[in-house]
Amino acid sequence: SIRIGSTGGIIKNMLMPGLDKFRDQYPGIRIKLLQAKTSEILTQVEQNKLDIGFVYLPIKAPNLIMRPLKSMENGFVVGEKFKSLSEMPLTTEQLLEIPLLLLSSGSTTRIFLERWFADHGHPISADIELNSIDLLVDFAKRGYGAAFVSTSFVEKELERGELFVLHTRDRIPAQELGMITRKNTTPLIRNFTETLSMLFQSP
Repeated sequence: SIRIGSTGGIIKNMLMPGLDKFRDQYPGIRIKLLQAKTSEILTQVEQNKLDIGFVYLPIKAPNLIMRPLKSMENGFVVGEKFKSLSEMPLTTEQLLEIPLLLLSSGSTTRIFLERWFADHGHPISADIELNSIDLLVDFAKRGYGAAFVSTSFVEKELERGELFVLHTRDRIPAQELGMITRKNTTPLIRNFTETLSMLFQSP
């Protein structure tokens, strides 16, 4: 078997195609998948309870091997109700006037956003706080506010005109998605990481 840990958004939007390809190559291998926060994934990989973890870098884990996979652009997206705000660059002060739809406190993406606002002199709080990116997107489409997500996760909704990206005067940095393993792994795990790496590098 192969034991994998990842956050929900990465599983649905990035990891599933790789799992499909690996399963086709190794139909007899049982895949075990855990959805968890980065801190829990790190702990379980270190304790040999998971073989591979998918997390946002950087992290402090000197005993693990970290392999960058993809740069992820983040942004605020809104539905039709707030569409007019997508036509102009917004300051952090203007963003704070909009109801914010955010992932749960303590998640890597939430901490990343809190630091960005703090760098601009503002604390933030969520009007709607959830563990699911899909639910955040649904609430944004229904006009409840601005959801902070990786824009690659909502490409279809943006193309269909169901969501609109809010542009900020100060650029929000990208996050680096990475894969972590222990230093001593099996040939099967190495094959899996190589398969995933090639998939993420494909255009």
